[in-house]
Amino acid sequence: MNILFVHQNFPGQYLQLARHLAAQPGNRVVSISQRKDDDLRGVRKIVYHPQRKITPHLHHYLTGIEAGILNAQEVARAADRLKKRCSMNWVTVST
Repeated sequence: MNILFVHQNFPGQYLQLARHLAAQPGNRVVSISQRKDDDLRGVRKIVYHPQRKITPHLHHYLTGIEAGILNAQEVARAADRLKKRCSMNWVTVST
């Protein structure tokens, strides 16, 4: 089975689940995250970072929304690159 974890701070709450799934023969486990540390045995890590910072002087009500959009754009790009390299079906775990 191909399992993709999408979490900004992976492994986060998925630590035990990711370890368990990665230890199962035949599973391919990949994570998309901003964290460079915390390598897990059997989990391929794809690290992303937004291409730019939040717009300066943006209304403070909108900063979280813009940050989420910038992160989502990079996750989508990373997932698209993964799909092009491994054109298999993936079970996705995300928050």
